[in-house]
Amino acid sequence: MSNFIKKIKTPMSDLHLERYPTSESVLIADSTINQFSAVALELNLTKIADPINGNFTTGQRCAHLYANNSLYLATVHTTTPFLTIYKETSDGVFTKLANPSVLPTGNVTCCKFYGDTLILGLAVSPYLEIYRRSGDTFTKMANPTTLPKFSCYSVDIAYHTPTGSVMVCAIGISSPTIKLYTLDTSTSVLTSISAPSVLPSTNCRDCVFSKDGKYLAIGSASGGIFVDLYSISQDGNRTFTKYAAPSILPPGACYGLDFNSVYNGSPSHLILTTSSASPYNIIYKINGGTMDKTVGVETLTIYSYSTRSSSSNGFLRYFTFGLQSAPYLELFKQITYNGDIFKKVESAVPPTALTSMVNYSEFSSDFKYLFVITSGTPFLTIYKIYKAAYSLSNQYAVGTREIGRMLESGTIGQYKMAEILLT
Repeated sequence: MSNFIKKIKTPMSDLHLERYPTSESVLIADSTINQFSAVALELNLTKIADPINGNFTTGQRCAHLYANNSLYLATVHTTTPFLTIYKETSDGVFTKLANPSVLPTGNVTCCKFYGDTLILGLAVSPYLEIYRRSGDTFTKMANPTTLPKFSCYSVDIAYHTPTGSVMVCAIGISSPTIKLYTLDTSTSVLTSISAPSVLPSTNCRDCVFSKDGKYLAIGSASGGIFVDLYSISQDGNRTFTKYAAPSILPPGACYGLDFNSVYNGSPSHLILTTSSASPYNIIYKINGGTMDKTVGVETLTIYSYSTRSSSSNGFLRYFTFGLQSAPYLELFKQITYNGDIFKKVESAVPPTALTSMVNYSEFSSDFKYLFVITSGTPFLTIYKIYKAAYSLSNQYAVGTREIGRMLESGTIGQYKMAEILLT
């Protein structure tokens, strides 16, 4: 292992550990490791082959869907055909599907799947368009009866448990800056609902619901506050209540934000990018009705335009930051459960370097892939994620490494099952 890893001579029995809900396959990296041995686990990224027949121009965002044991990946961009959809046809092989018979109207800025519904945000009228999947065919649906009145720069979707409804948020750069809908998942029809009584800032650039549907966060490029957080009432009214601005504001424009992913619970932190003033990442802890800046954060030194967290499992506390210049992508990890320490994952620097600004990145929901959208060729880069296991001999690694124990014996180069543990 690299010198970055620090080892503490603490018996495994003395550590407070929280178990992942499942075990997973890991790569034996440094020696023969016996069953039940303690191991340190490094996150690694390996670039896979570019998609087949997948050439397109400047990428904006992407979204993925698992359906009928298949993985679909939608990418949106600024020029025709505006929407390109891929299917994983074998392990690590993505093939472009036929374009929809009716293409989007124009420049598509964002996209999001919910079940078989794909919602697109556009920079041109009608600003919001909907497609529905049937097999490998995507069909354009009728536009919503009530459309946004702005260029839509971000869209997100969440399930609201008390009402059993699916909420859709679209945001833009001009007043009223936010449009809310409910989604009928059986028909892909959007129905307009009331906007919050207190609107977010102007020039909105990103929006995200928490995974449990209890919060909505919006990042802005102007207005001086740059971040707005709403709680969503857990009753039949679906009331959006705006938090007071944090006492320590982001230093500049926020083009990307996301919540940390918490297993079976509400998020504890809100992660932001900033692009006009250092530090270029800022993290707030959600404390009741306030947002408090977290101090245990390793900072970025390069303009950042996007961030997304892993979402398949609450204990996978990884985040991406898309950057304006090299290395163009940084991975961070929240070190402890509900902890306030966020560190750069140095071992996960992609071995195949990116060559242009990252506009957006997204983990697959099973944490198998990382999809990266860039402003220059090849515009879409896909990395396969795996963990490498190193023997610990009854010691453990701090920093961003995880600890676990092998459920099978194995030799270097073999994939074997391990039980993953967290400090």
